[in-house]
Amino acid sequence: MSNQTAWIMLLDSHADHISVLKDMLNTGGMGDFNLHTVDCINTALEWMNSQPCDVFIIDMETATKNKEQLIETVRLVSPEIPVILLVSNEVNQPIDPSIEKTIDNCFMWEYLQGDIIVRAVICAVEKKRFLKNLLATQNSIQRIIEQIVDGILIVGENATILYANIYAESIFGCGRGALVGTEFQYPLVSNGKMQIEITREEAKPLIVEMYIVPTEWQRKSAFMVILRDITEQQKAQERLRLSAQVFETTAEGIFITDAHSNIISTNQAFTDITGYQLSEIIGKNALQFHSDRRDYEFFNQTWNSIAITGRWQGEVWNRRKDGEIYPEWVTISTVKNDLGDLSNYIVIFTDISSRKQSEKRLIYLATHDPLTDLVNRELFYDRLEQALMRSRRNRAGNSDRWMIAMMLLDLDGFKAINDTLGHDQGDQILQIVAQRLQSCVRMSDSVARLGGDEFTIIIENLIDARSPTLVAQKVLKSISQPFLLSGQEYSITASIGISVYPQDGEDSTSLLKNADIAMYRAKDKHNTFEYFS
Repeated sequence: MSNQTAWIMLLDSHADHISVLKDMLNTGGMGDFNLHTVDCINTALEWMNSQPCDVFIIDMETATKNKEQLIETVRLVSPEIPVILLVSNEVNQPIDPSIEKTIDNCFMWEYLQGDIIVRAVICAVEKKRFLKNLLATQNSIQRIIEQIVDGILIVGENATILYANIYAESIFGCGRGALVGTEFQYPLVSNGKMQIEITREEAKPLIVEMYIVPTEWQRKSAFMVILRDITEQQKAQERLRLSAQVFETTAEGIFITDAHSNIISTNQAFTDITGYQLSEIIGKNALQFHSDRRDYEFFNQTWNSIAITGRWQGEVWNRRKDGEIYPEWVTISTVKNDLGDLSNYIVIFTDISSRKQSEKRLIYLATHDPLTDLVNRELFYDRLEQALMRSRRNRAGNSDRWMIAMMLLDLDGFKAINDTLGHDQGDQILQIVAQRLQSCVRMSDSVARLGGDEFTIIIENLIDARSPTLVAQKVLKSISQPFLLSGQEYSITASIGISVYPQDGEDSTSLLKNADIAMYRAKDKHNTFEYFS
């Protein structure tokens, strides 16, 4: 760059940004420059009206406090002043196309390096000075053009290419000799920037930003065509756009925190699941909304896993805005900066309330009789085994309530009624019997349907072997009450066999077998009960 002082204006309200940029310009070989900083657009306009300006650098975060004014300002800036935009990587949206059309270059703060910004500023300053001295001699123009990193063409009024710089060769994929003298295939309209697609032999097409300025060449009117390859920039913008779209449209709730777990961003699904708007939780610590029922050890293991592996996945309980506690499946991942330091947490979660309810329903259906809602055979055996374990512990602990009675009940004459009235009426009788049996026992006792018209009752914490007598009598009396079906009364009775632990068996198989033997003795008499011993 020439020995002239480069006048640079920076629109930025962040002191750390200003300091970083100064250091980069000082150490990156910028040469003599004057950096003037402002923190609002109006101040920038006033300064440019009274002072020289070679390049205008804008911090997006500062400027987007009034995006419309930013667009207006950039358009008001003299066309020869280049504009460089600096954005934060935390911004999850592409740059507004209306802004993008008015700038010369765009960089992300997080990936900005001294040589990159210095090269961009130098190129911008040289371009500005070139445009200012556009009517200079051909040799002076060529020397400046060759230093510009954009492709430069001089095109005559008849659309013939008169000159091409070295960077134009790389854009068109051919040497200058193959370009000069050929027809320029794109419209020569000097109305600001436009995008074109340049096809090249044996190479992928390029997306190019074109800017046309009227000039003179060998004392004849011509056009300077400035071409900038923005193919990779467009791809990056598309990736950013797709990422933002995925972020907003995915069904999983997503929120991002800083290294201290303070929330900085959420998606729409987060609001749909939790009920919280972003404005209600931005800047707040994510742990404030946590309501898991696990103990301290669980969370200690969770955060140890995140610290070691950078990721954790599992089930937790959280609280919605309305206070409802709900289960969710959560994935927590860490994000580190270029120095390897923790910078963010990304949390993705799914409300699994429906799945939990379905699982609970499936478990219930697998362990209960669908007709009577009583415990089925599988769960009956499990409960009997659990009852035997408790009884053995109570017995070892010298408790006086440790015996167990098992009743096996069969309805007398049910088959005849079922065959006569039909299965629908028979099912109603079984449902009523189930209700009556449950009304005869304690909440701690278990009533089950083994199949057909066969039922069982497990009675725990008995003092002696004949304690079940009162329950058996109550059951027989309840079953013998008339059944009202379709306006008519029907009567049935029951036969009950009783086995007692431990005298009639010390395991579930023996107890059930001996109760069955006692029940068949009772069926010989009908409407009665018999003990095995």
